[in-house]
Amino acid sequence: MTVLCPERRKGEWEVAQPQGVPIIDVPMDREIAPPRDLLSLWRLWRIMRTLRPTVTNVGTPRQGC
Repeated sequence: MTVLCPERRKGEWEVAQPQGVPIIDVPMDREIAPPRDLLSLWRLWRIMRTLRPTVTNVGTPRQGC
């Protein structure tokens, strides 16, 4: 199992990180910004091509694009 998530912003609550589960930060904005969105999509595509997951679970529509 590997967790992909956007970088944590200042002031957000802390979440316990499970031991032995790699977490990969993927920079992603909440606002619509086409150039940055394309860059985030490119990063996600590269990570997914490397990991080749059998199953994925997406928590929000923005990160699920």
